[in-house]
Amino acid sequence: MDILGRVLTISLGALVLALGSFSLAERVILGATILIFLSYRIFREQRGFRFELVKGNMLPLFPGHLLLLLGLATMKSYTTELLGIWIVIVVLTIGLDLLANLMGAERWALLAGTYCLIFGGVFYLIRELFVRSEKFSEQSAAISLGIGIGGGLYLALAVYRFYRLRPATS
Repeated sequence: MDILGRVLTISLGALVLALGSFSLAERVILGATILIFLSYRIFREQRGFRFELVKGNMLPLFPGHLLLLLGLATMKSYTTELLGIWIVIVVLTIGLDLLANLMGAERWALLAGTYCLIFGGVFYLIRELFVRSEKFSEQSAAISLGIGIGGGLYLALAVYRFYRLRPATS
């Protein structure tokens, strides 16, 4: 992560903390999560982990995850469970990267499962962003169906990609 990426992550994190309707405890937990993520990225660079090992590396997508949380946290219908799901997604994202770099493609099923859990959570949060929005309340069933079908197809393709990543001996 270059300096621009760090500045972007810190800026978006500060924006989320400032504008989100979080309690003090939630702000502390969210701030700690952002710091853990940044620390892991620095550790990762010093350790020499490679991006090529993980076809679906999601670490560069963290600013997008912050924007998704910002959208959810500024809604009137925000609940703590949404922050909890978001934090689990961040922890699993770090876990996926660690697993891929420490174990390699031999554990492709574990990597694919973790990837699906992460993106399943992301699709759920995107669905919640639309369904809880006052503008889309009447179309919530259609939006849920569309996100469900699109997300399911995306996850099926992801499993296939990880299956192709596996070593020839498995």
